[in-house]
Amino acid sequence: MRYNGSTPQANCQTRLERLTFTPLPEKRVHQVWDQSLDGGKTWTVAFDGVYVPRSKIPDLMPREQETALALSAAPKHLRSGATVYVLEQKGFTKVKEGANGFTCLVHRDHPMNQKPTCWDREGSETIVPVALREGELLMAGKTMKEVAADIGEGFRTGKYVSPWRPGVAYMLSNSNRNYNPRTGKVDIFPPHVMFYAPNLTNADIGSTGDGEGGLPFIAYQGPHGYMIAMAHSEE
Repeated sequence: MRYNGSTPQANCQTRLERLTFTPLPEKRVHQVWDQSLDGGKTWTVAFDGVYVPRSKIPDLMPREQETALALSAAPKHLRSGATVYVLEQKGFTKVKEGANGFTCLVHRDHPMNQKPTCWDREGSETIVPVALREGELLMAGKTMKEVAADIGEGFRTGKYVSPWRPGVAYMLSNSNRNYNPRTGKVDIFPPHVMFYAPNLTNADIGSTGDGEGGLPFIAYQGPHGYMIAMAHSEE
């Protein structure tokens, strides 16, 4: 769809306006606003952006609230020394520089997810960069398919890597909000601890994958896979 118009200028010139709207997948719309001061011989782009349904962008929280939620993922004795990121309009921002090697943030790997997570030093170096990128892409209105493609290309080129050694990520909060694609709803997932398990499968560890009986299971199978064990909340 295109709209054409003109706007009188103070110097007796006329500025031509051209707005073009192009539908994109997942109810997004690409808008380009062009302007010309020479009768349409040349055009300058005044605006080029994508409108995204509000439901496709993660909700933001006040800094203090998100900081507290991020730190609730960690055991209490690690919180004061952990680095903290919070999600803002253009992606994650570091709001607290830590000293113990742990990094805490409310992970957004889906627009509806809010998953407080605290990674050790190894995870801070290898997994957190992906989490930061996911937040940046989602706030830019990218679809889950586009986010997956971007992250996949990062692994292909070596920008992102699997953890080099065993390590741990804590998710001890009672407020782990996780979108369930089978129901289309957000579930509250109980507190747990995740151990780095790149490319490991449930079959490899003899797990049925459902956590029954307190057995560990594999989640996010792939280069950033985890072996998950349920735990008690620190709250």
